[in-house]
Amino acid sequence: MTQVQPDVFADEEAPNFVLYASGPGLLVGLCGRDWRALPWDVIAALPRTPEAQFLAKHEKLEAKSAAKRKR
Repeated sequence: MTQVQPDVFADEEAPNFVLYASGPGLLVGLCGRDWRALPWDVIAALPRTPEAQFLAKHEKLEAKSAAKRKR
């Protein structure tokens, strides 16, 4: 798994919407009011995290978020 940071889309904010267009091999993101497209090889070159490690981190963040909501 990989996480696409906003700077990959040349933006300061995370995209509002992202989709993969398999025909042209592009990752397309809506950044503010602008659509930006990245060739898939840019995404493929990003560092990867093993799925188990990603899920463990995700569970920890979810638990922290749930604890904050209970306050």
